Amino acid sequence: MPRPSFTVDSTMDNGQWTMTPHSSSSHISEINLNQSLRLLSDALHSPAKSTLRVTKSTPIRRTSLKRRTDPMTPDRSMTRALGDTPTKQLRGFKDLSLTLNASEFEDTTVTTTGGMFRHDPWKEASDRLFMDFLESMQSYGSEQQVFETISDFIQNCSNVLDILKSMDYKLSGTSAAESLHEWLVREHASWCLVYCLYQNRLSSRRESTAKHQERSHLYPESSAPLSEKEVVLELYRNDTVTRECQLVVDWLEQQASKQLEGQPLVQHYTDKTVAWENTLHQLQSKDRSIPYASSRPILNKLDPDAILRENKPLHDLDKEDEAKLVKAVFVEIRCGRLEEAQTLCIHCGQPWRAASLEGWRLFHDPNYKLPVTSSSEKLPVEGNPNRDLWKLVAWRLASDVRLPPYARATHAALCGHLDALDAVCHTWSDKLWAYLRVIVDIRVEEEIRACMPRSYIPMPDAYWKYKLSVEEVFTKLSASDDPSISADAANPEHLVQKYLILDQISPLMESMIEWIKSCDAQFLRFLAHLVLFFRLIGRGVSDEIGDTVLEAYVKVLMKMREPQLVAYYVAALPQEDQVLLYAQFLEDIVDNKERQLCLSIAEDVGLDVFFITKTVVENIRNREAPNEYPDFHATLTPQDLEKISALDWVTFYDTHYPEAIWQANAMIRQFIALGKVEAARKAFNKIPIDAIDIIIRQYLPANAEEHSDEMSAIQYLPQRVSNSIREYLCHRAYLDAQEGFSDWFQHFHHAKPIPPVLPAGEVTFTERVAYDHRKAQYKTDWERWKMAMQHQTKTVKAQLFNVLMFPAGGWLVDGQVTDEEIPTPDEEENQRRRLQMENLRKLCIPQVVVLLVSLMQSMGEHDQCLQLADIVVSERYKLYKVYTPQKLGELLKKLCESVHDLVCQRKDPWGFPTTDEL
Repeated sequence: MPRPSFTVDSTMDNGQWTMTPHSSSSHISEINLNQSLRLLSDALHSPAKSTLRVTKSTPIRRTSLKRRTDPMTPDRSMTRALGDTPTKQLRGFKDLSLTLNASEFEDTTVTTTGGMFRHDPWKEASDRLFMDFLESMQSYGSEQQVFETISDFIQNCSNVLDILKSMDYKLSGTSAAESLHEWLVREHASWCLVYCLYQNRLSSRRESTAKHQERSHLYPESSAPLSEKEVVLELYRNDTVTRECQLVVDWLEQQASKQLEGQPLVQHYTDKTVAWENTLHQLQSKDRSIPYASSRPILNKLDPDAILRENKPLHDLDKEDEAKLVKAVFVEIRCGRLEEAQTLCIHCGQPWRAASLEGWRLFHDPNYKLPVTSSSEKLPVEGNPNRDLWKLVAWRLASDVRLPPYARATHAALCGHLDALDAVCHTWSDKLWAYLRVIVDIRVEEEIRACMPRSYIPMPDAYWKYKLSVEEVFTKLSASDDPSISADAANPEHLVQKYLILDQISPLMESMIEWIKSCDAQFLRFLAHLVLFFRLIGRGVSDEIGDTVLEAYVKVLMKMREPQLVAYYVAALPQEDQVLLYAQFLEDIVDNKERQLCLSIAEDVGLDVFFITKTVVENIRNREAPNEYPDFHATLTPQDLEKISALDWVTFYDTHYPEAIWQANAMIRQFIALGKVEAARKAFNKIPIDAIDIIIRQYLPANAEEHSDEMSAIQYLPQRVSNSIREYLCHRAYLDAQEGFSDWFQHFHHAKPIPPVLPAGEVTFTERVAYDHRKAQYKTDWERWKMAMQHQTKTVKAQLFNVLMFPAGGWLVDGQVTDEEIPTPDEEENQRRRLQMENLRKLCIPQVVVLLVSLMQSMGEHDQCLQLADIVVSERYKLYKVYTPQKLGELLKKLCESVHDLVCQRKDPWGFPTTDEL
């Protein structure tokens, strides 16, 4: 026979719910079958949806998470508490997740990245979050768009979750993928919490009035009495604690609903039927034996109260189905889907259970607010006028231990019975939901009873004992007897959510200091963007801690070698940290094109490129090179080449040329002190040829052409720039002299013609002719070599004398660096530079003098050697001051050799002809 079915009418008649029977269940089954076939056909023929990633170059506003136009208008969860008739639309945030089919994902990754996600798909999927969050910050990084930014964060997490789902991470058995998925679910939830809480807080702060209004102002006298719905509406509008508790409840329900997606439901494997069909069949078959009779005596009636009244059980199969149903109903309520729970009850043939879930709705009669006209029609009332009586009955049902735990918890969730709720909540999120739901229920009930003129049936004393603060709730969770709950309460992700709910930013920031010491890159990314969010909304209460978190995040990004990521987040730090961190990042980049790209990105985000490049060169230059040669061997090492290459950082911009010369000078001093003339020459050649001319034009654009040479022009430049250029010219003179002497030495000792030798013994005519020919050729080569040596000697002598007689104070001598110049090195650097220059004078000038003496003695110019002595002791150049007694003795010994040769040539010790010669 056909089973009767009922639907719950949305209206009430004299306070009672009406149940309208359908003509037959076959009609309903036919409708459901047609709907199912139509949905299946649409699903099979609808085109697959795909997703394209929005890049910075193509900014597109993504779906917003705003749920209402007026921030002060209650959520659907709030209207649910107010008694509005709920709709089928899913509560909470809009679903922003994007889905990629497996084939689409494969095509995207192959075509865009050339094999991305092939070898380590989970790591690639997680790494894309770093760039996605950067694009979100760049697209909506202003204070006015802060919630668009958070909306984008939520969507970024959803995108990667969908990608992991399309890659079937659960079947892969990869722990990394499962761990990433679990983290992204928690991060997604945390960003949703940030969005809903702070959108409400900021909106409330903007719209709050200067004066606190009294309750009498909130509820003005009117001819129309206030309804329960209106009272609670005002409570939500004006009581921040109640409103935020409800928001957190909505958030917890939304997260539970998302976790339930894809899991099998009771209606998936249960036909639409009457309630307790096995019990009904056994009762109707008392005179006949049935194959599946219950193992114990069952009740005799089938009304909803028969189980408790007769204290007898249902049929064994019905009892099992009943346990599944009441648990499924509670799970739906836990997910905030009361309508689905009622639909499930009706589906399973228990419309009275669906009706029992309606009694909590707040009463409201809209007819009192309508203008009185002859044509106006009476509107149906909303909610339950006997809600207090229903609530007392629901409380007693939740307290009745004879009922199944989930049946008790179902009514407990609607009447504020914490003990019954707590018995079926086994996770941190579930217990937090239970506590906050009870807090909201108590505050709503207290407000209604305080403001409404009518009298209500009193609730038991146990109802009011759980009037807790939110802080007390988290304290109880942390001190829970269940070790898993207390452990979850200490979990960093849950601690973040706790501090967000309590709006305790300072303790949250202090906890971050400990977390960043051992957390992974994904959690660090979350913390860094949370810090940036607080700064955008003006809640950066501890900039020092926030900078520490951002610095830790930047160091993780530096390992990824992504300059765009590093530059953007470095720009959020103080300038000193910006320079140090970005310079540290640039130290390992050696390709010039990549270097220019990094500097261009740094300029785009507002970093100080000048100080960064300066710091890069100084960091590399000051590195302690391993295996350095203490005996000053002139071997060029890879560390030397790395230091020389670093000078390119300060040569990309014309405006950096003064600093380039300054850094090159410091490096050349270091190399010369180690005897590495070749390395010094390479460092010198890093400076563009026209650098000095460009610098002069930068500082002296009007009268630069009036100066005939560099030395006369640089005296008008700022002192630091002038001294730097002067030192650079000194190094040029020294390196030219060293290079010229090396060439002269090579030509003198290795290019000198070798005289032919006549073979020993009897020489034939042919050998004599050949010898004469070689001898004539030798004389020709000798004369040519001698002329070349004379010319080269003259050039090298001039180069060496340029060092000794360098104008305007001498070689490597400059004025004091003033403190007013910008940029100004500190005094320590000034002292170190002056000391280095003084030591180089003591090292190089005696060497140059020795080279001159050796050159002139080799060319027989002994008289000029004695003239060199006059230059050394001259008060004009004061070269003698750089000599130590030992080096001065070596010079005198060399000069004695020249005097001896002059005397042997019948000349006086000064090279003049003697009287006998005359």
